[in-house]
Amino acid sequence: MFDRKGALFLDFIKRKQVKNENYFTKLVHYIHYNPVHHGFCKDINNWQYTSFHLILDNRATKLERTYVLKWFDGESEFVKFHKSSPDPRLVNLMKL
Repeated sequence: MFDRKGALFLDFIKRKQVKNENYFTKLVHYIHYNPVHHGFCKDINNWQYTSFHLILDNRATKLERTYVLKWFDGESEFVKFHKSSPDPRLVNLMKL
């Protein structure tokens, strides 16, 4: 009808409902770690196209920075959590 092609309009894009807090936490980590997992960089600090940096920055953003940092119990815990590799079960699950 409108010849739209974004992910919102494509039928083959798989969506998965986030049903619990633990999964949400791991999902945020997975999203930030994805460029490392796929070999685009060796560390998430070296990938400029990520919300990870904006969450830690004071620049204006539409991200819910305060909410995310509170979710992870503060900036230091957010960074600490992201220094580890994501749960391999989640990485494999996301490939489905």
